[in-house]
Amino acid sequence: MNLSPRGQQLIALQQIKYLQSLPEKKARLDLYLTAVQQHGWTPASFNELKLEVHRLTGSAGSYGLVSLGSAAQKLDLMLADNKNSKVQTADFTAEFFGGMDELFQVLDEVLNSLPELIKKVKDLQLSG
Repeated sequence: MNLSPRGQQLIALQQIKYLQSLPEKKARLDLYLTAVQQHGWTPASFNELKLEVHRLTGSAGSYGLVSLGSAAQKLDLMLADNKNSKVQTADFTAEFFGGMDELFQVLDEVLNSLPELIKKVKDLQLSG
């Protein structure tokens, strides 16, 4: 499918906007995770983390960030399989925190390469 130059420009702008939103996404995840670490699992913290991780799972892959999407998907599946947030076990919590560490590591790698990724999108837009 061939897109018009305007269509290509709009897609590139959406990609850049998404990449620039990643620090905010990381901050929200960190905030929700900190709440669980300080106060334990609550229905609110479980649902907030579940929603944020689920959104990241879908959006990261859509924007070509496969490793980020994969790391988020592992957590998404854990949260989907463990629907009752009142009965979070120590094993679940330890495994979940380990998965969050992995997600933050991948997210940090993406954030560290953000200027390069944005330049790449802009270059693709100009060459298209």
